[in-house]
Amino acid sequence: MSNLMTSPFAAPDLSDEFIDHLPLPYLELNKSGVIVRVNSAALDLSPGEQSKINLLGKNIWELMASADTDVSFDSYCSAMATGQKPRPVRRAIFDHTRQFRTYELYRSLSYDADGNPSGMRILFVDVTEEARNLTEISRSLGWLQSALAALPEAILLTDSVGFILYLNPAAEALLGWRSSEIAGQLIEQALPLDSTDPEGETPPPFTSALEAPSKISLSILDSCGHSLRVEIFSSPVTDVQTGHITGVISILRKQ
Repeated sequence: MSNLMTSPFAAPDLSDEFIDHLPLPYLELNKSGVIVRVNSAALDLSPGEQSKINLLGKNIWELMASADTDVSFDSYCSAMATGQKPRPVRRAIFDHTRQFRTYELYRSLSYDADGNPSGMRILFVDVTEEARNLTEISRSLGWLQSALAALPEAILLTDSVGFILYLNPAAEALLGWRSSEIAGQLIEQALPLDSTDPEGETPPPFTSALEAPSKISLSILDSCGHSLRVEIFSSPVTDVQTGHITGVISILRKQ
């Protein structure tokens, strides 16, 4: 017997049994944003048995953090008025854990007999841990960029293939390029050798920088095409968790 709870005003356009057995919370709203249909998993969005019993008929914004309600309400009204396909959004939901968790909401419109928007179907995916990890990664990346920016040495980062990821301000001043201008380019193309330098050397293949720390002297062309003699100290970057080589960090010194 299905546990799916449905308001008499909900349109039976999807299989009740299929929806009820979805492992993810699913609910439907009417045009006013009132919950008219929920599956078993959706009942766990509300903390406490009484809240579960009374989930039908609730306004969807009662489940959200107050900081999200205004923008969510405006977005919902806009979708009802324009019929524009809603995109996935993230919202903080106070669920059965009695704390706010981050859910990604995948939404689609439902329509009346005249083809006008009459409500919305929503599938909830808990992305709390993913969101926390992304926040931590962003925080760590910001700290790393701040630390590299504070160094007086010119620092250049590449990935394991040789695509430039980052120049710190000292490297930007030395090479004449902004980091955003050459990020994503192969280092050999972004910083070509000066072929007219009689003392020019043939550099070792980039892969050698992935194997062990190295030091080479090269004549390269800066952003203005001027010859620049630099000493490059490179070292492979190893992921401390996997042990894999993820790139190369280089210090550039003008000679």
